[in-house]
Amino acid sequence: MVRLRGANRGSYLWGRSVHNARIERLWVDVVKGVVSVWKDLFRDLEANAGLDRRSDVHIWLLHHLYLPPINQHLLSWADGWNNHKFSRLPNHPRGLTLPTPRTLFRDGVIVNGVRSIPYEEPAEVDLPSYGVDWPAHDDNQVMRVYRDYNTQELDRAEENPNGFGRPLRLIDVNVPEPAGPFSPQEVAALDAFLSANVDLNAQEMLIRRSWWIRAFEFVQSLPP
Repeated sequence: MVRLRGANRGSYLWGRSVHNARIERLWVDVVKGVVSVWKDLFRDLEANAGLDRRSDVHIWLLHHLYLPPINQHLLSWADGWNNHKFSRLPNHPRGLTLPTPRTLFRDGVIVNGVRSIPYEEPAEVDLPSYGVDWPAHDDNQVMRVYRDYNTQELDRAEENPNGFGRPLRLIDVNVPEPAGPFSPQEVAALDAFLSANVDLNAQEMLIRRSWWIRAFEFVQSLPP
């Protein structure tokens, strides 16, 4: 990001994750509000409805059925989060209504311009404590997520108690897209079958579960 967008733009957060506890808290909320809902559905399908995660056909079918509603769920959740009022905000005047993330961003653009806050040389600060969100640091759920996903940094924390200059590892999630096992005509027939037999606009997870049931029946009926 620094090479692509330039230095001093705040395009990437460096340093130990304990200094970024707010984003850790946000990930906890994302998991609770979106990820766990779909995770529970897929585990149920695997345990009770014939889903085999080792089957390329089954993975393709999951993508075909559920990627669009998952993406829409994430967009809806993000929109709700961007418009929720903060429960508290550092340095916010007492008695004034707390803003939402969207209004905070808007006001920041008005005050600082559309690009970013002008870069200033950092003042002398207590580096070990700089940026630490102490309430989140004392939140067991947030810290449990941090410990689960930052074992390498924790194992080497004594080497540099102030954090590493750059991340020890960069996240790279490689998710190969499964090859389509069916012809365009078979996919069109599957879509027509689902449209006639289930409510594809439903948001209830029980009805969405039926998408897999009926699609699985249809796929099994196709000639080899």
